[in-house]
Amino acid sequence: MRFDLTNASYRVFQRADKLRLQPGMSVIDAAKVLLALFDEEESRAADWLNEKELTADDFRSAVLSGAAENDNEEPAPPLTEYPAPKPPPSVLRFYLDDVHVDAGKLTPEFQSALEIVAHRFAQTDRRKTDIPTGVISTAGGGVKTIAAAALRFTVATEHLLLAAVLDDGKTGQYLRDKGFDAAGLYQRIETLSGVNPVPAAEENSAGTAAVQIAVDGGSVPVLRIIDAAANRSREAVRVLEDYARFILGDAALTRQLKEFRHALQTALNIFPLPERLAVRNTESDVGTDIETADEYDRQTLDDILSANFSRLQESLRSLEEFAKLTQPLTAKVFEQLRYRSYTIQMLPVPVKQVKQAEMTVPDNTGAASLTSLPQLYVLLDCRSSEAEFASLAKQLVDGGVNIIQLRDKTADERTLLSRSRILREIIGEKDVLFMMNDRPDLAVLAQADGVHVGQDELPAAAVRQIVGSRMFVGVSTHNIVQARQAVADGADYIGAGPVFESATKEFSEPAGLEFLREIAAEIALPAFAIGGITLSNAEEVLSTGIMRLAVSSAVIESENPQETAEAFQRIFEKNGEKR
Repeated sequence: MRFDLTNASYRVFQRADKLRLQPGMSVIDAAKVLLALFDEEESRAADWLNEKELTADDFRSAVLSGAAENDNEEPAPPLTEYPAPKPPPSVLRFYLDDVHVDAGKLTPEFQSALEIVAHRFAQTDRRKTDIPTGVISTAGGGVKTIAAAALRFTVATEHLLLAAVLDDGKTGQYLRDKGFDAAGLYQRIETLSGVNPVPAAEENSAGTAAVQIAVDGGSVPVLRIIDAAANRSREAVRVLEDYARFILGDAALTRQLKEFRHALQTALNIFPLPERLAVRNTESDVGTDIETADEYDRQTLDDILSANFSRLQESLRSLEEFAKLTQPLTAKVFEQLRYRSYTIQMLPVPVKQVKQAEMTVPDNTGAASLTSLPQLYVLLDCRSSEAEFASLAKQLVDGGVNIIQLRDKTADERTLLSRSRILREIIGEKDVLFMMNDRPDLAVLAQADGVHVGQDELPAAAVRQIVGSRMFVGVSTHNIVQARQAVADGADYIGAGPVFESATKEFSEPAGLEFLREIAAEIALPAFAIGGITLSNAEEVLSTGIMRLAVSSAVIESENPQETAEAFQRIFEKNGEKR
């Protein structure tokens, strides 16, 4: 679709593109557009905002309190959530007086809202076709729609205001609370422009667009199908959101699912609820009495997750397919949401965290896991000889160390494999995990319990392809963005640091205790504080909420490693956690 801008709407986009409402946010969202509309004083949108006695100051106070506005400040690094699937390149091309212009980068949410408005009012480009958009042609028994490429849409300020009203975030809620109604705005714009926003659709007695498809001599209203699929999809995502919120207590995942639900509702707003209710007829729905044997069979939490992800994705596919008949641009939004749901389903937090308590060490009858608290994780090098290595490893096991990682950047592969097999034998069936650093291939050969990688090694997803699902995969992280990425990549646990300056790892400056507080507040995966941790500062680290410590020289270079490990365990006990 081609988007032609008026001079006023172009100025709105230019003004919005300069606003910085939060650090690092350089994209244009509904809030920025609304603020820019307030400043476009001679525009129709500004007049309509003034009719409701709304001002930019009122909006800032009600919605943007605490958000710093700065037209010139250099943006800081973005504060992202869990990495979401990258949105496809923008399909919106803006023109001013038939010249292509850069209107700034829109958020996927506002772009979707604007596409919905555009399709509602777009006129077919007569240079390409004489058939109005949205017409369903049944000539020869077929069903056809005009391609989006044949459409052109002039974006005026009132259309930008309508897109902001459709926003399912705080900006849209603010406008709706102040009396703006999407259906009313549609009608008002229609009256001004003389464009019917429901092209070629037959209206029933209730005034709703009851689009029909011929089926064996009868008819099925498309809106009923869309209504049913909309209800199923919203119900499914609500179940997933409740799971993340109340069972996992995972703030980041809960926020991502909530944003997904809002994006879904924004897309559904093109099919107004009153119209959907007018065609809803549950009593005559033949599907309500059909049940399957496993419909009420839920044995585990994983069963609930699997069922509701499937329900969500199937409903989105149904919405996508039937929306293509009259709202092809909205169908694209449903398609993008479906792909986004696949990525959310791949996140390890909802499934793996529940399973971790049940995961046992491969080929080990013990019950070592990553979920018990607290935990002491010790990094061990190859030492100068096999005898010295074996002696130290035994001291660590006897001292109550929960996890031992073999890490030696200077040793050759044969030495690493030899030492790893010694460690595997020493651990035997004891309640201790064995992790291999950096080398998933050696981890497999040595029958380790897992492998740990840094930011410069293979990503967790690639490691998983080598070691399979039965091994733990850990990732070193040095800031909250890397921690979120580790979650998205499928890590089972993370290392967080360095907390202090460390003799083992060299960094320009430590990540510090504040990083640990961020991890404790947001990341649900097991997290091990690492870097410069000693008996003298361990309690300070534990005060951040992180109850897992990873150490190296503080234990293995001490005079008595076993006693030092036991001393760490006493610190755990002193802080109220029993091993």
